[in-house]
Amino acid sequence: MWDQLKATGLNEWLSRDSGPLTIISDRGKAILAGVRRAMPEADIIFCCFHLLCNINQHCKEHRAPCLTTNGKGTCPATQPFF
Repeated sequence: MWDQLKATGLNEWLSRDSGPLTIISDRGKAILAGVRRAMPEADIIFCCFHLLCNINQHCKEHRAPCLTTNGKGTCPATQPFF
């Protein structure tokens, strides 16, 4: 997949000469490992929305109360965080 991505027009954006690169992730282990291997100089930040969804999914699986809900017991896709 990395070779396919480099073959696109994004290749110049992924160059070390193009400046800092930031990857947004939900902390998926495979994504983090791949980014660290392919782009070790990239900054990795985590998406609050997806982290909240992951936490709530974990809570549901362990029958614990969710952090927030939209009244339906699902991730609050349309509710602002702030």
